[in-house]
Amino acid sequence: IDDDKYTYIGTSAFDSCRSLQRVRFNKATQAGGFYCCYSLTEAHFPAAAPSSNDNFQSCSALTSVTYGQPGGILDRNHFYDCSSLTSLVCSPSIVSGYALYRCYKLTSLDLTNVSLIYASAFDACGLKSINLPLISAVPTDAFNGCRVEYLSLPNASGTLASYACAHTAYLKSVYIPKITTLSASCFYNSGLSEIDLPAVTTLSTRCFANCKSLAKVVIHTSNCMLWNSSVFESTPIRLSSYLGYYGSVYVPAQYLEAYKTKSDWSKISARLVGY
Repeated sequence: IDDDKYTYIGTSAFDSCRSLQRVRFNKATQAGGFYCCYSLTEAHFPAAAPSSNDNFQSCSALTSVTYGQPGGILDRNHFYDCSSLTSLVCSPSIVSGYALYRCYKLTSLDLTNVSLIYASAFDACGLKSINLPLISAVPTDAFNGCRVEYLSLPNASGTLASYACAHTAYLKSVYIPKITTLSASCFYNSGLSEIDLPAVTTLSTRCFANCKSLAKVVIHTSNCMLWNSSVFESTPIRLSSYLGYYGSVYVPAQYLEAYKTKSDWSKISARLVGY
């Protein structure tokens, strides 16, 4: 289909059209529904931004999608299980849950205009670098299972929610300068080898558990509460067998002795180093 006539496409307009291969609607202001269009490989909408009426779920052959207008929303399940998707041209304002689930071949996307993300927004997606300069909150499971390597959240503040970055096996770098609380299991089973925590004052249960490459944690605050010993469960900070040596937690030198005498840090006080 290559169309210059239609300006509106319904929510389920092309659902299960299993022989449809390519579409281009030059004047349509929303993409509409293409659920389970298994043969669809390309979809282009020069006059549209992504909307809540769009659905490309389970379009397993889909490789390329273009939206010509900025803003809009990647809605829940928008590209769920589009396992062949390699090119997505759009600049959304909102990303909902499972919007890019199992889009493992999609490695880049313009997220500079995103101001709101929902739980599981980037769950199990293939994006390698994620920079979200506008978001202020990070919900549960936001990046759970994502293949991200570099994650930047410069204006997110308060709490990094539970499992937000869990199972991120490829994660190398995280920038969270305003986050003050790491919730339970937020980095569980991640690939981090080191992390800098400029504003963190609370490390919750198992927030770094099973991070078997984690060798360096840098804390900048004078008093950071450790909920219990499970925070560093199955990490080099508790066990030397993972790397052949123990990891370390670095704290400001002027507060080192205070940290070592705190009851919550007592079980790993030997891992504390002043800087």
